[in-house]
Amino acid sequence: MKKQSAVPKGRLSRLTQLGHLAGKIAGNVVTQGAKELTKGEKPQLSKLLLTPQNATHIAEKLSKMRGAAMKVGQLLSMDDGNILPPALSQCMAMLRDGASPMSQKQLIQRLESQWGTQWLDRFGAFSLKPFAAASIGQVHKAHLEDGTPVAVKVQYPGVKESIDSDVSNVATLLKVTGLVPAAIDIELFLDEATKQLHAETDYLAEAEAMAAYQREFHAHHSIKVPSPILSLTTAETLTMTYLEGEEITALAQEPQEVIDQVMSEMFSLLFKEMLEMELLQTDPNYGNYLYLPKTRQIGLLDFGAVKAFPPELLAGYRMLMSAAITEDRNAIHAAAQQIGFFDTPLSKEHQALIVEVFWIACEPLRTQGAYDFSNSTVVEQVKALGMTLDRNEWHSPPINALFIHRRFGGMYLLASRLKAKVDVRSLCQAYLEKQSEGVL
Repeated sequence: MKKQSAVPKGRLSRLTQLGHLAGKIAGNVVTQGAKELTKGEKPQLSKLLLTPQNATHIAEKLSKMRGAAMKVGQLLSMDDGNILPPALSQCMAMLRDGASPMSQKQLIQRLESQWGTQWLDRFGAFSLKPFAAASIGQVHKAHLEDGTPVAVKVQYPGVKESIDSDVSNVATLLKVTGLVPAAIDIELFLDEATKQLHAETDYLAEAEAMAAYQREFHAHHSIKVPSPILSLTTAETLTMTYLEGEEITALAQEPQEVIDQVMSEMFSLLFKEMLEMELLQTDPNYGNYLYLPKTRQIGLLDFGAVKAFPPELLAGYRMLMSAAITEDRNAIHAAAQQIGFFDTPLSKEHQALIVEVFWIACEPLRTQGAYDFSNSTVVEQVKALGMTLDRNEWHSPPINALFIHRRFGGMYLLASRLKAKVDVRSLCQAYLEKQSEGVL
């Protein structure tokens, strides 16, 4: 857990924090450039900007700011080093480990603002030290008066009010300083990211989504969902039953057959969400999933990024999955059109490249039997091919498609990290067949 620090609340205060960061980066550029000149070397601005020192400053500042500022950094961290320069990618990965928790004084002020000055009377015990801290809030373990263990998520102060300005300011900082390559179109994500962040700060809405998942998986043998405690939930505090487990990456310590079984359940969960529930938890952060070793279950923790998708979009992805299983490139082209990738006129060559990206991305679906993620290069191939697309013809794909791809990409990265072997094709096919039989 990182050191406690007060969360900057006002818009001016948060903008000042980013201004100081920009100044520090500029200072480092000048200092390092002068050093290179004294050595008789010609400084290159891109290399001066992309130093580990500058990237570390950015990661540390976003961690202390929390909120949307940190969320933008987390979105970039999912790149896993294949597009972003290594120095920036590695330091952005620091943001996956959580934020700096707010000070105890600030925490108590937050709890009093939500539950009144006698808030502690509502619990048998409450730990003021959080066991997790993320971009929007931090989580504390507590016990109800009857002894029931619960987790209490407390939103950082000022997060809601700073979303619009934070997203705009951080994006501007990254573009102006050149710390993100020009080929990455940050604007593509801004509007939807802002909307999603506003939704994620509504803990009452998250409690409803949690309750929906809890009902869906109540009797499921492999998935465990906490139950919201509505009497202790407000728009900025969320109380739920406590799940005892470890981050999903702890699976790496288990035997291969356990890894394969649990990751199979993870992919089954993904297909159930998309093809049956028509919802999707769009944030693939590893911290959103627990591994419960005693029961070998998967615990679901975060429901703020759950999204419903338009039926026509999901129909396109059903077409895509079916086409991948039957290895029909023409059907993949039709699916891409249904999803919305060809809404703007494109050359045949450009369309063929997009179809090729989907063909590569669907390799696990095209593979008979267990797919070995330990040897997979799908993510790297997709990104490399994506960078070859003609930018003069490029247009923004449907924003909802990007959230779906991010979840799939997160699953691929997790399965690769755990060296899992999963029969993805059969898992997907089972849900597609249920639908065709009218079971769903």
